[in-house]
Amino acid sequence: MEAWRERFRPLKARLSRFIVGGTAILFLGLMSGASGARAQAASTAVPKQEFDVASVRLNKDGVTPQSPVFTNMDLDPGDLFVPTHGVFALRNKSLRTLIAFAYKMSGDQQNFLKQNVPDFVLSERFDIQARSLNKDATKDDYRAMMRSLLEERFRLKVHNETREAKVYDLLLASPGKLGRTLRLHPVDDKTCDGSDSKQQSSKLMPDGYPAICGAISELPWGGKPTETRYSMGLGGRNVPVSLLAAALTAPYTGDTGLDHAVIDTTGIAGNVDFTLRLGYDEIESTNTPDTAPLFAQELRDQLGMKLKADKGTINVYVVDHVEHLIEN
Repeated sequence: MEAWRERFRPLKARLSRFIVGGTAILFLGLMSGASGARAQAASTAVPKQEFDVASVRLNKDGVTPQSPVFTNMDLDPGDLFVPTHGVFALRNKSLRTLIAFAYKMSGDQQNFLKQNVPDFVLSERFDIQARSLNKDATKDDYRAMMRSLLEERFRLKVHNETREAKVYDLLLASPGKLGRTLRLHPVDDKTCDGSDSKQQSSKLMPDGYPAICGAISELPWGGKPTETRYSMGLGGRNVPVSLLAAALTAPYTGDTGLDHAVIDTTGIAGNVDFTLRLGYDEIESTNTPDTAPLFAQELRDQLGMKLKADKGTINVYVVDHVEHLIEN
């Protein structure tokens, strides 16, 4: 347990990155297979689409009250989406974030991307204002438009390949036994039917699980952090275990959580409801077995699960060519 705990990066000051676009939703219906990295091929099958008008500008000021641009949709790899009627707006985002959005990258794919691109892809940040005449554009439509925009303004060239890599297998600590905050999703649960407004909330239902269905949510935390401890929580209702596994690999930024893909090998059939509370020491900046997140213990105590280091095949995106922004 101690060996793989050392692979965690401290989560201090990064919790807010789990909350995308002002909401607490991380991603929705990302995958049905063993790894999110294996479920991305559909994103490349969309016919070429382009914004009808697009402005891309280097952001040198960060986010200020005077900034005219705001981000109007979640840029995570999920499908949760509120129609924007052809308008796409984005503020102060790195090129890495744009690439990850365009190719619907899972957390482990983003980790790979971060480690294999020039520094400016990580450091330079941009504002985008764009519009499509397609008022009914979906999130995948916007991803396709973003791919075209990146090709035009950054000369981006990307290819997809399969590589053998280190992974973590997600297992039940005791075969057949679920933890105290993990259950099979009840077949008679009607809270996920339709589009009830309560599904737009990350609050917990009376049964102790999140209201929103099919997504991983950042949970409200009941207690206050102490001087030496900080806490965060994740949860999901009616989600596949593969989605839970992917949530452990930093689904949005690739900066937090585990540094390898997590593969569902629990053997659990059907979807589940779960909550997971995590605590970590926020005093020490170095990541040692004593200061790393108490993840292994909490994963076992709450969900009845454990991780096992392994090797497996993952799907990654390789950047063949990218340039600095070509001005409007």
